[in-house]
Amino acid sequence: MGEACSPLWTPKMNKLFEVALAMYDEDTPDRWEVIADVVGEGTTPDEVQSRYQCLVDDVERIETDDVPLPFYDDDDDEDEDCSSDYDYDYDDDFSDEEQRLKELELD
Repeated sequence: MGEACSPLWTPKMNKLFEVALAMYDEDTPDRWEVIADVVGEGTTPDEVQSRYQCLVDDVERIETDDVPLPFYDDDDDEDEDCSSDYDYDYDDDFSDEEQRLKELELD
């Protein structure tokens, strides 16, 4: 990513940007101004448009396999047990309603 893509945005600004992009398509008059207003924090229309172009460029690179795969160190530990020592109960992550829906789907 180039310098134009690097301004720090908060997670909240990123979420507002995503929502605004979904709400205001390319036919929206003054689209970048409207989205900049939604993002707030003094964000300019030029910053919003630049960030959008960076996302478009990223997607194009991904779709053309122009993104390098991450390097994973191969320690030849193929026989090593990779399971965690922590006894993790996945059901702890579900709310009561989510757990109820999960159980209904199993029946």
